[in-house]
Amino acid sequence: MPRSTPVDRLLMICFAERGEQDLMARQFRHCVERLREDLDVPPSAETVDLYRSLTAAR
Repeated sequence: MPRSTPVDRLLMICFAERGEQDLMARQFRHCVERLREDLDVPPSAETVDLYRSLTAAR
């Protein structure tokens, strides 16, 4: 079962590349909340790692 979508990761990358860190973080939080509410699972390690790398790049 997928624990985060490639679309979420793509949106996070796009927002970060445009310098929209707030939107990137919001997308990550939305992904986390949706997965928790709908499937009761955490995001994939790939998604968490991407979020960490994008926030560290600020």
